[in-house]
Amino acid sequence: MKLNLDYYKEDIVYNKSVSKDLENTLLNKIKELEGTNYDFINKENNCIAFNNITPIRKNILEWYDFKETNDVLEIGMEYGIITEFLCEKFNNVVSIDFCKSRASVIADKLKNRQNLSIFVGNLKDIKLNKKFDYIVMLGMLENYKLIFGDNIDEYILYLKSLLKDNGTILLATNNKLGVKYLAGAINEYTAKTLNDYQEKKDIENFSKKELIEILNRNNLKNYNFYYPLPDYKITNVIFSDDYLPTFNNSKLMYNLNYVEGSNIIFNELNLIKELTKSNNFSDFTNSFFVEIFKDGNYFNDNSVRFVSYNNLRKKEYRLVTKMYKDVVIKNIQCKDARGHLNTVKNNINILNECNLSTLDYFDENNIFSKYCNFKTFNRILIENIRNNNKEIVYDLINSWNNNVLKKLGVVDNYNEIINNNIFKKFNIILKEEQLNKLTFTKNGFFDLVFENAFIDEKENFVFYDQEWYEENVPIEFILYRSINNLYMYSFDINEIISKEEILKFFNIYEYIELFDKLEKSIQNKILDSNMIKISSKVYNFKVNIAEQKEAIVSLNNDRTILNNRIKELEIYTDELTNIIKQLSQENENVNLTLNNIYNSRGWKMLEKVRKIVRKK
Repeated sequence: MKLNLDYYKEDIVYNKSVSKDLENTLLNKIKELEGTNYDFINKENNCIAFNNITPIRKNILEWYDFKETNDVLEIGMEYGIITEFLCEKFNNVVSIDFCKSRASVIADKLKNRQNLSIFVGNLKDIKLNKKFDYIVMLGMLENYKLIFGDNIDEYILYLKSLLKDNGTILLATNNKLGVKYLAGAINEYTAKTLNDYQEKKDIENFSKKELIEILNRNNLKNYNFYYPLPDYKITNVIFSDDYLPTFNNSKLMYNLNYVEGSNIIFNELNLIKELTKSNNFSDFTNSFFVEIFKDGNYFNDNSVRFVSYNNLRKKEYRLVTKMYKDVVIKNIQCKDARGHLNTVKNNINILNECNLSTLDYFDENNIFSKYCNFKTFNRILIENIRNNNKEIVYDLINSWNNNVLKKLGVVDNYNEIINNNIFKKFNIILKEEQLNKLTFTKNGFFDLVFENAFIDEKENFVFYDQEWYEENVPIEFILYRSINNLYMYSFDINEIISKEEILKFFNIYEYIELFDKLEKSIQNKILDSNMIKISSKVYNFKVNIAEQKEAIVSLNNDRTILNNRIKELEIYTDELTNIIKQLSQENENVNLTLNNIYNSRGWKMLEKVRKIVRKK
């Protein structure tokens, strides 16, 4: 590791939401720790701390299929999470940062990385004297004025000049029109809301349209846009233009994460669902990840189209899923998950033994799934519920029971169930009455939910993604989880055919309390409690949407009443106007008659006689 201070003049502060005290605290923590100190973050309840030092930061790049290359330039090291990741991937890493104290701490932490050179100073002052296969800049586009000057085109062209002929810029940036900022979130780089920081553009975000215009006018016309959720700092899922979500996609229910002091006026999840429904998802996601190619040799028909992580799971269960054109690949996110990967392989073998068709197969390091264009069983059920086809829905779920769950094999040995069942494993008391009524299967694939099954052209069920298995699980519990999952992200269908109605129809409703306990125990086994605490902060929105809807309805009713009254008064006014016109005309006629009388010869003679009489 080499630390070069030759170009250092003064610190440039490009993340204004990190106070000096928090900066010092974070630097002390990364000196001490191999990974994230979740206890520290929980105690501080500080999303800024979490966003900056969590290993999840690597997710924005970890999925990317880097070509075999030697040289990468990182602009903006922040707290070294990405720097360390790049050192593991590349032969030569050059990192530039603008803060001497931060760069020095990271340099000390990564002192054994022989392939790393760190420069401290302003980008435009540093003499690099080489070109790079990749330039990685995460959050550094919005700071272009601080590190290069007012002209963004000069900045982009300079970056382009640092690339080898077949080089690539990997850019992550927040979207000016992201739903979190529309909702009132503070931008972590500006420490301001959308309305405030637009007044003084020392740090500037861009919309997708504006980004495309910048790239095109600088002759960088070969690019791919990706859409990380919740954003590029704590990425849990990544969509692409080749694979955009439907409005009821479960991945749109991400954890909210706001800088302290944000004035959130509505739930962004509701808005992103509505925008997705109207095909506007890609313009309003919170962040963009853009792959920008220097030359035209960029097209890859089998590039990654979708990525999914398991951020909330314990390390031993974390797998990452990558979707390509023809295949979906699942592998471990960290070495601790190797055992779980082997469990999934074993599950595939058991499914085949049960004569259940699966899209999955595997090699030593990966689980593969053939890409499928058929409708999921979940989607078919939702479509029929929305059309109020109750009998069809019940018939379809009955078919699921008979053609899927029964194939798992029913356990008839009462003693085997008593001594070995999923409830006993999780220390849940199972009443004898319940034990006698439930139907247990030896092969308890409790994630055989409707969402994980397709219906092929022959109307057969085809399965994928079966990570979870326990022996002697009630078939009723598997069905219960399937129905719960069906309603979890499609709230509107409950108003047509309620979840309670379906549970009662299939004689499951009486087990809700028991099954809820079991579900909670399973989730406690799988999920990382520290991550849950960090990610489950509750936000009280300043505006209650339901109340606003009621107020709008009431005001619209009032407006209708007033409009009708105005129309009535307008009619009455017209009548009065006509009466006034008529009376005015009559008055005019009277005046005309009087004038004629006064001007007549007889009236004048009469006036003379009256004067003579008055004199006498």
